[in-house]
Amino acid sequence: MKKIQTRRNIVVMGVICLGLLFSSSEAFPWGFAAHAYMDDHLGKKGIRNNLNEIYGGVMPDLFNTLFDYPEYLDFLPVQTHLKFMKVWKASRGDVESSLAFGFVSHNDLWGADFTAHHACQTCGQPVGYAYAKANVLLSEAPLSELGIPDEIAVEIFHEIVENAVDILVKRIDPLIGYRLSSAAQQRSTRFPQLLVRAYVKRFASFAGITELEAAQFIQSAENDFREAILSYGQILSQDEATAIQLISEQTANLAQGFLALYDITLPLTQGEIVGMVTLYMGLAIESCQDDYLEEIEATIPYVKHKLRIHGVTY
Repeated sequence: MKKIQTRRNIVVMGVICLGLLFSSSEAFPWGFAAHAYMDDHLGKKGIRNNLNEIYGGVMPDLFNTLFDYPEYLDFLPVQTHLKFMKVWKASRGDVESSLAFGFVSHNDLWGADFTAHHACQTCGQPVGYAYAKANVLLSEAPLSELGIPDEIAVEIFHEIVENAVDILVKRIDPLIGYRLSSAAQQRSTRFPQLLVRAYVKRFASFAGITELEAAQFIQSAENDFREAILSYGQILSQDEATAIQLISEQTANLAQGFLALYDITLPLTQGEIVGMVTLYMGLAIESCQDDYLEEIEATIPYVKHKLRIHGVTY
């Protein structure tokens, strides 16, 4: 079997842009900093368990940037976002339970992603918070003059909203980037095997490969994604202007690849595209800054209640 060959710069651009290739409900409704902030307030207070919960809380997205394997993109993200209880049931002992607790908190059915994508808790709209804000951006700055249809533009704005919320989370928790990097750096070595136990059989059957090959694939993907989370945390640890610039540059690069899937080429220079993304990031920050925290703070008890009634406690 081929080993994962994702170049680090592609992986980092992928996690920064947070799923630009996905328009389904398995995309990344909250950014990594937002997930980290919520998991920091959901579970145990001990440093080891807390860091494992934070790391587990971002890991359902680990398969979403495997661009070298498009044949798996419709399968693996669905497993981690909708079949998330497999990880909880496969966990053994306190360390794995802390990782699995964070992992389950992320889910798209009733976890943190549900409020961002499907059921905003505070905005009074029948959509998630990220899409409500993306629609605002679309109304203020339509991209149709660049040849980008609204249904594609809203996905781009959706990701920019998530990046903006991460910047806003950084304002109230200046150490959030450090927490993400520390969680990635110190994550338990047992996590890759936990993922393997949870998903290897179904993945091997789907992909038509051996369980050994499937296990190697999962472990390699986790390692690459871990490095990407470490890099993202380091970006968020920079001053705000630098973080926005780096995120905008990387988002601009990946956005062009995303648009190429629809045979859309922007009639702009690279610098103009980066400038445009930076402008939209500013608009998204302005749109979210007065109510994003209210939504996040409403999501935390919602998810805590759901975890408890589904028996996800340790």
